[in-house]
Order: sequence, then structure tokens, then C-alpha cells
Amino acid sequence: MTNSEPNSVEVFVRDAVGGIYCHSCSNLAYEAAAIKHAKWWTQQRASRMRACAPFKVVVTRYHDDSAA
Repeated sequence: MTNSEPNSVEVFVRDAVGGIYCHSCSNLAYEAAAIKHAKWWTQQRASRMRACAPFKVVVTRYHDDSAA
């Protein structure tokens, strides 16, 4: 039997036309830092990357067997 509890998190910013920016996957312990960075990106970096507002920070928790 495998453990299916989330132990990892994927965070990225999606713009109005579906572009994905600031993508990261990390241990669940770094979830808050990844979200903070993505929110910072939407305020500071978006205009330089030709991203189209509005932005949405997407957070997905998942189980990664290799991270156990």
C-alpha cells in the first residue's frame, strides 16, 4: 500500500491568456515561500516578461514518491 498524503507542492503564475510563469515544484515545507515568491513576481516582474494581467497564483499539492 502506498502513502498518498501530499508531500510536495507545485506553484506557478498563470496569466490571462494561459501563459505560465514563475513555475516551481518543491517540498511541502516550502509552500509558503513559493506562494510568497509567486505573488511578488506578479507585482514586480510581470511587466518585464510580457505577461497579460490579470494573474492567478496556482497551488497544487501532490504526493511525490521520490521525495519520501
